[in-house]
Amino acid sequence: MDHYRKHTSCQCGFSRSLRSGCLISPHAEHWNFRVDSLALDCGDTCHGWKVPHNPAGGELMALDGLKKPRHLLILFRGILAGLMFAGLLWYGSSHEATVSELTKVIASTSVFIIVAAEILDKIAGREDYAKVYGWAYGKLSGGKGGTLTAIFSVLLISAVIFAVSLYFIAGSITFSLNSYSPATLLWAGLVATYITLPETGDNELLLWIWLGATIATKGQYLSSALTIPALTRLAGILLKL
Repeated sequence: MDHYRKHTSCQCGFSRSLRSGCLISPHAEHWNFRVDSLALDCGDTCHGWKVPHNPAGGELMALDGLKKPRHLLILFRGILAGLMFAGLLWYGSSHEATVSELTKVIASTSVFIIVAAEILDKIAGREDYAKVYGWAYGKLSGGKGGTLTAIFSVLLISAVIFAVSLYFIAGSITFSLNSYSPATLLWAGLVATYITLPETGDNELLLWIWLGATIATKGQYLSSALTIPALTRLAGILLKL
């Protein structure tokens, strides 16, 4: 904290990455400014952001005077997740994925995959996500972007999180069940969308859904759900040698 630079009329502190430029992180309900060992005076700018004269609210004002509150980030991520849910449900209905098949896939999913998905969700829901958003905003706008660039940055990063989660979850579930079906992709997509959703890191909803599916199937698939997919497949290969 000793490298924070304070001035008589404003606080310009936090940390600057010389390679990625100014980072933006959540402070109270607005974005806070980060600079590193570089003292900025009130009114100075960095990548399109102005150091405020009144830092009490922890705000940063864009050059056009537009505030960047954190709740907009949550809203845009929620809208994107809603569109993802709509697409997944359309896929499920068009491929005739039944509730029975979906329940079987959920109950058969390894609990270790569920735990891994919950960990990914907590990582995606952390405030560090805001740093990624700030980095994307700076790269896309060159410091001069407005609201549309901010929206696009949020949607882009959220889509990347969804794609990575979908790839990981779909591959793991298919590997675990040793089979693929529309219900498998539907469940993997739902898990990936759940990870993308904002403000879900404090709730273990996937674990409760898996538990509900296990109870509904009367524990019929519990033996496969309690195995580690990679170790099980490896043991099977070794036994065949």
